[in-house]
Amino acid sequence: MGCSVIVCTTGEKSDLLVKCIESLSEQTYEDLEVICVSSVESLPEEVQPTAQVLVEKRRGVSIAKNVGIRTAKHEIVALTDDDCICEPDWVEKLVEEFKEEGVGCVTGGSVPTRQGLWYASTSWHPERRVFKKSDGFVPPWEMGAGNNISLRKDVITKIGLFDEELGPGKRYRGAEDIDVFQRVIGAGYDIVYAPQAVIKHEPLDTRSQVRTMMLGYRIGIGAFFAKHRYSAEAKHYFKRTFLRTQLRDSKNNFFNGNMSMGWTYLVGYIGAQRGYYGYIMSH
Repeated sequence: MGCSVIVCTTGEKSDLLVKCIESLSEQTYEDLEVICVSSVESLPEEVQPTAQVLVEKRRGVSIAKNVGIRTAKHEIVALTDDDCICEPDWVEKLVEEFKEEGVGCVTGGSVPTRQGLWYASTSWHPERRVFKKSDGFVPPWEMGAGNNISLRKDVITKIGLFDEELGPGKRYRGAEDIDVFQRVIGAGYDIVYAPQAVIKHEPLDTRSQVRTMMLGYRIGIGAFFAKHRYSAEAKHYFKRTFLRTQLRDSKNNFFNGNMSMGWTYLVGYIGAQRGYYGYIMSH
């Protein structure tokens, strides 16, 4: 069972991209191809020996991911980000989980590469989890994140590729990964979280970065819930749990004197509403 790893880049994090590609060159899994989808033609020379480079100048990470998936020659496609470092057995641990026929997607955990102000990713936890359609609605970010995800190519092709309206570089700046999780589950496939499949991801260092990240993620999440609003469970969760949690976290931080994080969570609350109603009005 071969695996194609896809890394998308804008070329802005060239030093981190080199480290990412180097970590993929050291994978223990042998039947492997690496595809780097870049929005710029000039990349560090260290990338080329390991990765097949595809240039895609259309803006949007979902577009780049879809280009990589269409090009991939193997039956399993794995995706990570250009600011991530993959443990040597990362691919091996992901692919192991696909031995079960009903598994359509496998995710793993992540840990920060270093100390930072904020770690914006799904954290690592030690228990293997299996998510099924019969579980009912589960917040899809509990299943994993787009920087550590693998899919059967035939499954992602069947359910539709990444939504090119969602994700960084588009109007709705996030949630392209959780939208895929929701559609995989909805189609009746299982998603497995494999704790042994670990990547390291860069943290954020400034409050400005955190606020920008929070706004983008929450706009995407709002659009995600608008897209899936015909699910009564999803709509109820968004209105009754997600938005209330954002407001609670904002109020708690203001009350405890952490004005910066208070504003950050408030920005997130506003962003989620903006994404939700913006998506509805445009569809």
